[in-house]
Formats: sequence, structure tokens, C-alpha cells
Amino acid sequence: EDDHAHLDEEAPIVTLFWMVIQFLFGWPAYLIMNASGQNYGRWTSHFHTWSPIFEARNFTDVVLSDLGVLITLAGLGNATVQTSFLSVFKFYVVPYLFVNFWLVLITFLQHTDPKMPHYREGTWNFQRGALCTVDRSFGKFLDHMFHGICHTHVAHHLFSQMPFYHAEEATAALKKKLGQYYVYDDTPIAVACWRSFRECKFVEDEGDVVFFKK
Repeated sequence: EDDHAHLDEEAPIVTLFWMVIQFLFGWPAYLIMNASGQNYGRWTSHFHTWSPIFEARNFTDVVLSDLGVLITLAGLGNATVQTSFLSVFKFYVVPYLFVNFWLVLITFLQHTDPKMPHYREGTWNFQRGALCTVDRSFGKFLDHMFHGICHTHVAHHLFSQMPFYHAEEATAALKKKLGQYYVYDDTPIAVACWRSFRECKFVEDEGDVVFFKK
């Protein structure tokens, strides 16, 4: 049975299924239940004021955010009654899922790659952690539409408060300074996505510096 389960996991149709699930529902699942996020040892949600990801000073912000979500849901419910479910689905749900797709795809490819090391406690530091990301181009048009976040993400990791319009300049300087430690991948986006889904399954439980394996 274990062998069959392993073969099932390797089947391309299974990979495609999990890609669709992650791209459509990955973002709301992360917000609601911290799916794929850090394990805090207890229930974690971006909608609960007592979640370990928040501090006491965040209480009001979380409450106001939750209130905004409830108002939006109420508005969508009213729009469904006034128009139709199909209209709300077409003009709100579909664009929402489209945004989810891009958000998850970009984030996934920035941080999930067979070349990216994972550092355990004792070997990790800010510089190493910040460099554990991959710059990629989505083509000139999309790079412009995304304000350069895809092909200047290393700079964003190192200088997260830097305005996006300085990212190109910073990246050019970082390439020279970092040399071999700067990671850029020119693999076509669809190929890179498929490769990461297929090859980045887990990391070993032992070792100070580990890489994704399948």
C-alpha cells in the first residue's frame, strides 16, 4: 500500500490537482488556519486576536479588519439577493480567485525551489534567511504590473522598507556585491512551478542546512 501511495503522489494528475487547490484556495486557507505557515503549537488564524502571530497592540487592528470582512460578506450577500448568485460569482468571486492565483504563484516561486537551502537554529541568521529567495522575471509587462516584486525580491527581503521604485537600482548593486550568493532563475514560469511542485516535497529532519527533496 505504501508503494502504491507513493506512486499516486508521483502521478502528474495528482500534482496538477494539488496545484489547482493551492492556487485557488491557498491564500484564504493561510488566512483562516495558517495553512503552510509556521507551526506555533496551537490554532493560528489571522482573524483571531489571540493568535500567536499578533501582539496585544494589534488587538484593535484585528477587530477592525474582521469587521471589514464581515461588512464585505454582508454586502456580497445583499448583492446576491438584489441581483443573482451568478452575477456576484462572475464579478467578485472569479476576480478574487484570480488575485489569489497570482498571489500564491508569485509567493510560491519566490520561496520554493530545489536550490533554496533551509537553515536550522544555530546556522540561521538574518542575512542567510533573507537570501533564501529567488528572483524571476514574469516578462516585461507583468514585471511592470507587479511593480518588480518578482525579479527584485532578494532586494525586498534585505530592505523590506525600501520603496519599490528603488528596487531595480538596489538589485543591480546587489548582483555585483553578492556574486554567487545572488540567485536568479530564468526557467520559464510554468516549468519552474511544475518543477517545484514535483521536487519540493519535504526537508530532512536532521541536518543544519537542508534542501527540498521529493
